[in-house]
Amino acid sequence: MNNARMIAIVWLFVSLARVFAGGPTLEGGLSVRMLSDRAGEQFGFTVTAPPAKDIGHTYKTAKELFAYMRNQTVSERLNIPRNGVWVSAEEPSSYSTSAVTEFNSLITYCTRKKIPIHLHRPSDIQWRPAL
Repeated sequence: MNNARMIAIVWLFVSLARVFAGGPTLEGGLSVRMLSDRAGEQFGFTVTAPPAKDIGHTYKTAKELFAYMRNQTVSERLNIPRNGVWVSAEEPSSYSTSAVTEFNSLITYCTRKKIPIHLHRPSDIQWRPAL
């Protein structure tokens, strides 16, 4: 199964689950931009919004981003599970296989920790669940 199809299936399931759940807010979560390694940028997750102490810092792997989340203050750590991680990304074809693997690692981590994860692409009108 190709990556785009897998992501589409995951979005469908999360969208259905979100209909029945309360809505987390972008303002209370952790916002990151997923840089494309195929567009001449170095791949990574760049922190773009609160509760970020390191706005603009790029974490090269999902594991580094997880460590960043664990090192937040108590109140910030409580907001992330409640409001989620908000990822702004390019179209799937903009990413290499290793970049998609890192994104899938982020999804797996958030799922295990019961943290909502949301995704936005330029072609999307609104934010959508990434799961």
